[in-house]
Parts: sequence; C-alpha cells; structure tokens
Amino acid sequence: MSKNTLYLECYEGITGEMVLGALRELSEDVETEERAHAISRGESNYAVTNLSEEGIKRDTEKRGKEHRTTQEELLTQIDSLLGKLQIEKITASPVWSDKGPTDAAGLAIAARAAGVCPERFTVKKVGTGTSYVNLENGDRELRTLRAMLIEETPIGNLWILESNIDDCAGEVLGYTMDLLFEAGARDVWFTPIFMKKNRPAYQLSVLCAEDQIRALDAILFRETTTIGVRRYRVERTALPRRFFEVRVPGGTVRIKACEQPDGAEKCYPEYEDVKRIARETGKSYREIYEKAKMAAAQNEA
Repeated sequence: MSKNTLYLECYEGITGEMVLGALRELSEDVETEERAHAISRGESNYAVTNLSEEGIKRDTEKRGKEHRTTQEELLTQIDSLLGKLQIEKITASPVWSDKGPTDAAGLAIAARAAGVCPERFTVKKVGTGTSYVNLENGDRELRTLRAMLIEETPIGNLWILESNIDDCAGEVLGYTMDLLFEAGARDVWFTPIFMKKNRPAYQLSVLCAEDQIRALDAILFRETTTIGVRRYRVERTALPRRFFEVRVPGGTVRIKACEQPDGAEKCYPEYEDVKRIARETGKSYREIYEKAKMAAAQNEA
C-alpha cells in the first residue's frame, strides 16, 4: 500500500472515539471495532470545552485519573490503525470548541495535523465516527466526524511569457524556439493571429518557472523583433511521473510513466530515443514506438 494522507473533517468536534470509529471504517477492522466499543464506555458524552491550552488541561483533569488509562488506550488503538493505513501525513479542518465534543485523545490527534485540507485532492475512501454532545437544556445531539484517505494533486505555479510578432521571419522564430528550449523553457508554442490592420502574425508563448523569466525575456528581445513581452502566472496540475528504460531491437528507449488519479499508469516512449533507433535501424518510427510500449507494459506487469 502506498503512503496516504488523512484529512479529518472535524467541524462538529473531535474525540478519540470519533477518530477511532472513522479509522475503523477506513480499515474495515472488525477486531478493532469490538475493542473500540469496549474502550469507549460512553465517555465521549462530555460538555464542550474551550480549545485553549488551559481549557485542554481542565478538560483532562475533569475526567479524572480513572479516565486517563482509557484515553491512552484510545490513542494506542488510533496509532495502530494509522500505521495499518500507512498514514504519512494528517491534515484537519479547524476545531470549533462550541460546535461539538472534544477530549484529550481527539485533541492530541488534531494537534498532529500538518495544516488544513490541501487545495486539490482526490478522495480515495471515507470513514465516519460519531459521538454525542450534552446541550444546556439537557438534550443530547449526535455529532459526526469524517476521516478521508486522500491523494494530494500536485499544483505547480508557472509563468507564461507572450508576445505578438508580425514582422519576423519564420526561420528566426524557429531558431528562437530552439534557444528557448535549450535555456530551460517548459514549453514553447506559436498561435496564428491577426493584428491591427488585419496583418497575419504569430503569438509566441513560453511556459517557464519564475526564476527563468529574465533569461528567457533576454532571448526574446535579442532574437526576435518584439518590443514588449507580457507575462502572467498560471497554475498547472501535473500527474506524478517516473522514468525507466526498456530494450527494443536496436537500442534503449526511455519511458515516461504517468500515474492517473485512479492509480493506473500510462507509458510514453521518449521521442528522441524512438527517432534515433528508427533512423539507425531503418525501421519506421511507429514500429519502434509500439515495440517500446509493449516492452514498457511487460516491465509493469
């Protein structure tokens, strides 16, 4: 099992029993479920406390020494399930002290959270844990905590440099593209456009990191006829990827494997390797490409 991120949605409170119940659903651990019922003994039905350090101390002291062992056992069970689920990082929503129950074990888990929920993620599985809160009028209301196994989606902040060019030869633009790639641009492309007075032109676009802007601007001003470059920040969602090599008749081809949100991988043979082997062997590009894809699939099996 790969490492997981756990997100705790605890707007309605957080207790050890609630966390344990949610993790129990995630792990589908029947034995732990029976143990959880034996441990809890209804001790989550406490009045709501403040989340200050002093409030947490009073909350723990109020339960008394007779509950301390139970809280420790809850944390032990929670840690066991966190290990079983291979949780690498815990994130959590804010805990509102006036919305639901809290206890020492729950607050201890919330304190481990490395920040709030990530901006973008894929939910792999959801578990719920419940507990009651005593209201001032004597009623009891059910509160729910949701625990989610999530996969964070990497988001990269990049920049786009743009310039509209209507008086530059095609050979110059092609040469400029080569220089931009050699200088580290992530991508370079041309878009046919019409400028003022209906002049046909090209919009030259460059995708790059922030620390590359100055160097790439210099290339654009030096090599083309542009007198101005626009730039703006963009977000990019990138699939996790890895690289490996496969053997085909005639040489070695590098493979880029991209992991899809559902865990499946798509493999892409590197163009330059396929082109080189096709030229050296006299075989078609398509034949070498397909052989490389087949070899990559066998490598994955």
